[in-house]
Amino acid sequence: MSINKRINIFFLLLCITISNIKAYQYKVPLQLLYSVAKTESYNIFYPYIISINSKRDIEKLKKVGIKLKNNRYFDCYDLKTCINSVKLLVRAGINNIDLGVFQINYKYHKLPIKDYFILKNSAIYVDNLIYKLSKEFNKWNWKILAMYHSATPYLNKQYIKNVNYFYNKLLLGNKKLKQEFLRFKEKIK
Repeated sequence: MSINKRINIFFLLLCITISNIKAYQYKVPLQLLYSVAKTESYNIFYPYIISINSKRDIEKLKKVGIKLKNNRYFDCYDLKTCINSVKLLVRAGINNIDLGVFQINYKYHKLPIKDYFILKNSAIYVDNLIYKLSKEFNKWNWKILAMYHSATPYLNKQYIKNVNYFYNKLLLGNKKLKQEFLRFKEKIK
């Protein structure tokens, strides 16, 4: 068999294989996932964020000269810097941190570090987590969604309002949110 025939057969098999790979099917409406990400990421919808949850840890960082935005988070600028920053924080005993656009807590949710900052990977993780919560409580409502943020009820009230705000603005056709949502949808395919 000639080299050209082999190459053609290889590409044909490759195309068949690729067409058989199914895209991940999200269980939570994408508008809700987007609204969660928008709320969690301080309305800036940016993946390279590390938030510090402990006041004691915030003070530790201030003492060594690390400046936090809103006295809570910092921009790690790119994937490589984010991964190295997480490793340094954990080595320093700071592991109650929220990472990426979905602000997934490192202490309670163990993922490969890069996955916190890659939108598609974190979206799939959060989708599964919220879906699991709805199955665990055998229902779906805003309180279940707020449990993604915290299991503490008093922390959930404002969170529900914030997620609901973005969700409703998106459904009502806010142009800026709609454009950002469409980019979000493309990136998590």
